[in-house]
Amino acid sequence: VSGRKAAIQADVEAHMRRLERSVGSMVDDRALVSLQTLDPADACEALRKVEELVQSQGGQCRNLSSILQSVCRKLEKKSTKPLRAEDEARYMASWGATAGDGPHGRGSLRARREDEEGDAFAESSGSDGGLAQVVSGVASASKGAPARATALQSPTGSNLDTPAGKKSWADIGDNEDDGDEDPWTPSHLEQLADKGLELRALGDKKSVFRISMANLSPPMTDAGLERYCSWLRARLTAFREEHGPESLRSCQGEVDFSQNNMTNQMVWILLETLAQNEVHVAFLKLNANNISQGGALAVCEFINMNEVAEAVQEIHLSHNEIDDESALELLRTLHSMRPRYPPLRAPE
Repeated sequence: VSGRKAAIQADVEAHMRRLERSVGSMVDDRALVSLQTLDPADACEALRKVEELVQSQGGQCRNLSSILQSVCRKLEKKSTKPLRAEDEARYMASWGATAGDGPHGRGSLRARREDEEGDAFAESSGSDGGLAQVVSGVASASKGAPARATALQSPTGSNLDTPAGKKSWADIGDNEDDGDEDPWTPSHLEQLADKGLELRALGDKKSVFRISMANLSPPMTDAGLERYCSWLRARLTAFREEHGPESLRSCQGEVDFSQNNMTNQMVWILLETLAQNEVHVAFLKLNANNISQGGALAVCEFINMNEVAEAVQEIHLSHNEIDDESALELLRTLHSMRPRYPPLRAPE
């Protein structure tokens, strides 16, 4: 048995290195902690699933740590028994660690890699927060019918907050200095962004929030959306500072980015920005884009992580490239959040 475990652990480490080399980024400590809560066989399975997801995105992935955390969490939830103290000790021992040890103070996968590669892993380029744990799955609203969703609330002080002066994975582009030829220049973007945003307070902690950015010409680009989300983040932060953090949690908001050639990475960035600011998105319209399983992951995670805001009521994902497995995962996500879902509709 010990020989089999050693072989599995070697397979896990090989998978980890292969993934990191293939995407050019390193798994952070949070993701390693998530991986080490699984027994070695499940950890190996988690890495195989992540590898498949990365391949489904054409080998491009700026959120490796986030996806790994989420897949680990899904596998852990499938366990029929809660993790007991003795189980944790056994699992950690199987990794050569002690239960309760911090991410650097154990005989961990990271520690072994540091022994082999010096300080190459001293700083991780993985997720710093933001939709830091990305669940696998998404809803496919068939033939234009909206998928009904669940409550989203994000605990105060959760890892959705991006520390000041630090960039999260969603803020860092693959080529940050290649935006000179992008049609979405700052001036062009700000003009359309202002026109497409309705954000105003109504009093009594009520507000109106609506984004209308559908069918843009030219379509939004990755670099353009990153600029847009930086702009939007500043607007939302200022609004919450003026009107209080509760001002956006029940605003019956509508976000429409349909017919925009939105990619998976763009969905991650947009939903992270909204989750960071605890925005109640009652109507999320992402139909007629280029969203596949990778982008679908962010939708499920947005539902899971934005826990302070009220429930999503409609998710429009028709005319994308979302497969049956992703649609089923969204249904599982909603089912796991009962009785919040299905949500009660606000009176017209």
